[in-house]
Amino acid sequence: MKNLNVLALVLMVAVLAVAIGGCGADEFEFRQEMIVKGTLNIDQAFEGQDGATATEDLLETVVFAVDFPLSEKSPELTDYNGLFKEMRIEQLTYTVTENSMTTDLEEVQLAFGPLGMAALDDPDAVLVASLPPIPAGFTGEGTGQTFPQNAAAASKHVFDLDFGMVSGSEISVRKDEPLPEGKLKIDIAVTVTLIADAL
Repeated sequence: MKNLNVLALVLMVAVLAVAIGGCGADEFEFRQEMIVKGTLNIDQAFEGQDGATATEDLLETVVFAVDFPLSEKSPELTDYNGLFKEMRIEQLTYTVTENSMTTDLEEVQLAFGPLGMAALDDPDAVLVASLPPIPAGFTGEGTGQTFPQNAAAASKHVFDLDFGMVSGSEISVRKDEPLPEGKLKIDIAVTVTLIADAL
């Protein structure tokens, strides 16, 4: 199966946000829930190729990345910068709000890493969660898989309060199949808990 280079995939990622909430503390520990939210939009999977069919097996890798400079935007966390000792990956939820795609989207993987990270194969990328394949035409809600065993490795980036997230998936097309068309919109939320010794 060849990688597809000649057909342009139009992929737009809305501004992602971090919601801070669920703060809790006792005389020994401070716990802060953080929800990393984002929206994935795919519009016209193969631009300018309406009605065309594949002349060979094709595989298109789609990647989207975003940075979270929390040290600038979340003053409620900066008091604990350098004091966090544990991160827990709690859950991933998603809602497919629009889907007129004519082909499936393969599993979507999400990784945390340093600012500026642009690919899942970055040596500093740490896989934290994944969405199952999204069938063509499916809309609705779901829960993805999390990888709590990777929390310690991912935490070194999040503890700095400035980190990046990158996600990747694939669209495959067999020879003589119609090239994918349509739109897809997925709202994604990854919930993590940060734990520090109380001040």
